[in-house]
Amino acid sequence: MPRAAGLRYYLRRLGPGLVTGAANDDPGAIGTHAQVGAQFGAASYWLAPYTLPLTAVVLEMCAQLGNVTGRGFVTILRFRYSPWVMWSAVSLFTVANVVNLAADIGAMAESVRIIAGGSARLWLVVLAVVSAALQLFVPYPRYATVLKLLALSLFAYVVAAFLVPKDWSAVLRATVLPTVRWDRDFVMGVVAVIGTRLSPYVLVWQPAQVVEEEIEEGKVRLAERIGATRREVKAIQVDVIAGSIVANLVTWSMLVITGTTLHARGVTNVETVDQVADVLRPAAGQLAYVLFAVGILATGMLAVPVLAGGVAYAIGEALGWKRGLGREASRAPKFYGVIVGCIALAVLGNLLGINPIRALVLSQVLNGLVAIPLVFLILRLCNDRGVMGDKTNGRLANVLGWTTFAIIVLVGIAVVWSMVG
Repeated sequence: MPRAAGLRYYLRRLGPGLVTGAANDDPGAIGTHAQVGAQFGAASYWLAPYTLPLTAVVLEMCAQLGNVTGRGFVTILRFRYSPWVMWSAVSLFTVANVVNLAADIGAMAESVRIIAGGSARLWLVVLAVVSAALQLFVPYPRYATVLKLLALSLFAYVVAAFLVPKDWSAVLRATVLPTVRWDRDFVMGVVAVIGTRLSPYVLVWQPAQVVEEEIEEGKVRLAERIGATRREVKAIQVDVIAGSIVANLVTWSMLVITGTTLHARGVTNVETVDQVADVLRPAAGQLAYVLFAVGILATGMLAVPVLAGGVAYAIGEALGWKRGLGREASRAPKFYGVIVGCIALAVLGNLLGINPIRALVLSQVLNGLVAIPLVFLILRLCNDRGVMGDKTNGRLANVLGWTTFAIIVLVGIAVVWSMVG
């Protein structure tokens, strides 16, 4: 096959992995990185590159589950394990997603208020209605294109990072050479960043979207989706790695932005979205200020369907409902009812007076803890020949995957111990 034709094939296949990786940098992640960067400064920069291979391999396993089996993650659990295992995973996943969704929509409303003025509560309701309407009424192929375009908005943070004056040699040194502290706050910061990289919603959304893409290609029946060629496996790897690189580049940019502005000025506790934006304006100008606010809004619009849709896929797969964003709302009313219900709960949580940035960070800590049993199940499934056939994990995937699991277990234990202590 000519090299140009091969490149075109892989570019066409970019989609689920790119969107999932980008959705990892939702407002929850951005707010968490802002807090961690402000609190620890240069000591936090290394977290972005060092978490890249560990989290990318888990997302790639999720994608291959959908690619090889033609089913979603929860559907596989339903047929492979006892009901209590499946429902435990779905329950943990749902709680983490709704908390995360509430934090994201709250931060989005604050960002619109920064840009356009008005009441954050009013924008909260407007954004919730718009997000729900997009999922209910926009056909999936068009909606998937919108999600891919929104993923490009993440580069606003990369641009903003280069607008802030800094000592680049010191930044690069801190990025390459890890600085580790063994106090409670630093451990909480580490687990929060890991939570942004292994958010439970992407672990369910990733295989579901791979299946959606195959259905859009005409593989409607399960028999047509089972199995994968080497070329398809490679295309999934390229897609996921591209999304993971984008996500971690944005993580690094946000840590650097707040580390060289907020932390350098002695501001170590971020309470509101305004606080980060207001510090950026004198440090890097009006453009950086606007980019930060617009980035929160755009990444939120990308993440809301992933969060709410992820819960709908999980519950729909567990109960055997008709489901999928590729179906019209009238043909999958329960699936879309869950999406609308999740968004409504998120709005209610914000109306009760949640602090946006604090909620964002806590939601990511919860994500990091919930990811522990989910990653374990994913590793088990990807090494199960009854599920994956001859496409089970290779040695490198297992080394990186089980290393990731060991790290999140140790960090999770440290978080629980510090909270109890």
